[in-house]
Amino acid sequence: MAYRSGGRRGGRGRGGGDFYRGRGRGGGYQQDGYYQDGYDDPQYQHHQPPVLQPARGGRGGQSYYNGRGGAYEPFGRGGRGGKRNAGDTDGMADHGGGPRRRGGQGGGNPLVYCRHFMDGTCQARSSPCGFKHGLLRLGGMPKAHSNGIDAMLIQENPEDSTKPILWTGSRDGKLKMWEMVEQDGSRLQFREKQDTNMQGCNVTSLLYAGDGVFVGQSNGVITCFRLNGQTFTLTGHTAPVYALLMLDDVLISGSWDATVRFWKFDAASQQFGCVQSVPVCSGVKAIANHTTQLWVATIEKIQVLDLSNNGTIGAGFDVPKVMDLLLYSGPSGSFMLAVTLSGHIKAFNLQTGAEEYDQQHSGPQQKIMKLAGLKDPSDGQDLLLFAKDNGWITALELPTMNERGSFRAHNEVEVRSMVSIPALGLLFTAGMDGSVAAWKFVPGGTPPCKAGGAPAW
Repeated sequence: MAYRSGGRRGGRGRGGGDFYRGRGRGGGYQQDGYYQDGYDDPQYQHHQPPVLQPARGGRGGQSYYNGRGGAYEPFGRGGRGGKRNAGDTDGMADHGGGPRRRGGQGGGNPLVYCRHFMDGTCQARSSPCGFKHGLLRLGGMPKAHSNGIDAMLIQENPEDSTKPILWTGSRDGKLKMWEMVEQDGSRLQFREKQDTNMQGCNVTSLLYAGDGVFVGQSNGVITCFRLNGQTFTLTGHTAPVYALLMLDDVLISGSWDATVRFWKFDAASQQFGCVQSVPVCSGVKAIANHTTQLWVATIEKIQVLDLSNNGTIGAGFDVPKVMDLLLYSGPSGSFMLAVTLSGHIKAFNLQTGAEEYDQQHSGPQQKIMKLAGLKDPSDGQDLLLFAKDNGWITALELPTMNERGSFRAHNEVEVRSMVSIPALGLLFTAGMDGSVAAWKFVPGGTPPCKAGGAPAW
């Protein structure tokens, strides 16, 4: 089926003919207007060309029975049903037909996860369902926060290992702790256990290490909440702290002030102190480490610090506006995966230092915000997940980079935070509308398109 592009709505459907339902041809794209480029500093926000978003499908064609809408997401929502044909028994025959009917679902897409299967209600008219099975929505919170969520983490519950803890940090200046309880055997219920006011500062990053939760804030302060009730404040950064990492007994932080700081806990003073500050070329968005290398994603490029040589800045890569970094080790070796604001996913060989994969995985003018990795329990497949600014998440198979499937996690809002429990196939996502959702990959999915094949690098 063909789809229009560039218009605000797809074309009008053709009639089904005879006694069959009309079908909308719709789809197409509609224009947005302004958007930010994913970085929070106002100097990097600018006007962009119109954003192309999925539009509504065309109106169903005229037929003796109900008109049917256009194809379903992500190519466009189903359109309005068409008018009934003249001669219908609803008394409107002499006035151009009967009432319009609700738009229907198209023929499906094997690379889009079925939203009805997610909720356990799939009753496909055709057999099998035209959409992909294998993903459940375990639950969520439509309003966990009153503003966007930039950071999440999972912590094992020291009191009950069967009830893991989820921490969420938001632009509403709140840090919240949630206990997750299994309900009805396949759903999760979130119970708020703690609500901490961060003195009006946005929470920009979270890390659980040792016996404490480290909270990066928009004013450059890092606060540590220990399980024993102690609180520590780490000061030194002068701009938002977007990245936190614990390496051995050293806390590493990356900030928008273009520095990477190293902190150690002093037992005598019972305080954290900064033992080193390394200036980098520009604001830091993400950090990750492999052996003695510390990868630092900045606005301008990726820089690599040699931790065995006092943090000396070594070779780097001219890749601007990297949103996230993720270490992957598989049968082809160890790779650092990076995603850029423009939607490019890159793989760097950590043995050779070479860039071995570069592919754009988003549509025109779409942004990719976050990466996460997990293992699909149904077949043991390693997956790379990336979140877009329209609420959609796509899963790629590693190391082939074949697409396994996509789903809409949040309704047309940026997903800036994802955390996973890889071995269990669990994924938690958070939107800029303050919502949180939990997902689980399960057996029963339809065979993925392009299954198997050689590694992508």
